Amino acid sequence: MNRIVFTGGSPDDAPGSGPDEMEAAEALRDLAEWIEENDDVEAVASVRTREPGPGELGGVADAVEVLAALTPLAKVVVDWLKERLKNGVVDVTATKADGSSLHIKAADEAAAQRLVPRLTEFFRPDAGGGAAGPVRSELAAPDDGADAG
Repeated sequence: MNRIVFTGGSPDDAPGSGPDEMEAAEALRDLAEWIEENDDVEAVASVRTREPGPGELGGVADAVEVLAALTPLAKVVVDWLKERLKNGVVDVTATKADGSSLHIKAADEAAAQRLVPRLTEFFRPDAGGGAAGPVRSELAAPDDGADAG
């Protein structure tokens, strides 16, 4: 079994600049349920919560830790991504135990489909850090067409 940690947004997001914390927490809980309920992969998924901040009544989900075989997990994640896109943009980062990570951001199903080869490659058991060190990839769908500058 391999350990993968999914977190909301990109590892490079400055505080407050990534996805809305509550939306990210909902997406992470949804991913954990999707993995646990899927018959295509033998996996254990657990939601990690951070300690509550001042004035908060409870902790907020900040990660999903998954123990699974990587190859079947890739298909499950792609299926979840396509389903989750019905609710809007998906913005998560997957990090393997070797430190390699993959930022996954998509705004529509076509974008998710374009990510399939890279997701499949990332979830290959022999892909990632190895002797050369961690690999960090960024997958993002084209934005909504608005120019950034």
